[in-house]
Amino acid sequence: INLLMWVDRCWVAEHFAEHLERLKAIRLEWFMLYHNVGTISSRPFYLPFVAFREYGDWCDSFGNLLAVLTGVADGHRREHILRYMLQVGMAEPYPTKAIYPPIYPGENHWRDYYRSRNLNIPHQYHNGGIWPMVGGFHVAALVRHGWQHHAEQMLASLAEANRQGTTHDWAFNEWLHGTSGHPMGYEQQAWSAAMFLYAEHAVRTGTLPLFDELLAAKPVAAVASEDNEFHMTGGGGPA
Repeated sequence: INLLMWVDRCWVAEHFAEHLERLKAIRLEWFMLYHNVGTISSRPFYLPFVAFREYGDWCDSFGNLLAVLTGVADGHRREHILRYMLQVGMAEPYPTKAIYPPIYPGENHWRDYYRSRNLNIPHQYHNGGIWPMVGGFHVAALVRHGWQHHAEQMLASLAEANRQGTTHDWAFNEWLHGTSGHPMGYEQQAWSAAMFLYAEHAVRTGTLPLFDELLAAKPVAAVASEDNEFHMTGGGGPA
């Protein structure tokens, strides 16, 4: 994942060549795929997918938050991911938008079926809609990275998101509009409620059930190879 889905083209030729050789040694197809993303030099998040003829160039919040929580992302990558999500407002007006930026009609990855049931037009459903369930993971990721103050603020915002309802308060809606913040999905969603409770537990205790156990089981060699120093270049991308 870190070799292929995290694009950070090193400007030191020897280091870049070493990166390519590692990809080639693992799988030749991955080496070829990496060349397909040559139009971008770096991104402060994991790409959603890389294929032979195309790649996704947006931030998938759930995938990146899971990378933070499971330890796939080291400290350097965690900082970039969470800082980017903060800078572009992926948790505004409520946490957290499914993707950023949304995919618009006429763009390469737009599909006409996105209009089905009026769901996946920009800022709705999976196309930039707000999912409180994902917001719970976002709060937990902030705790994981040590951003306690941000986590506390986001937990309060997540509570307000879950309070929103069309006919009554505390509807624990499935999803909300990405810009208006109004509920648009099904109410009484267990995953929205469950992740709110998980987020509250994380903020209150500083512990992350399941993810703490996963991190504790991380191989020593993998931990030793992590880069936990934060580096940034102009434009907000990794250094």
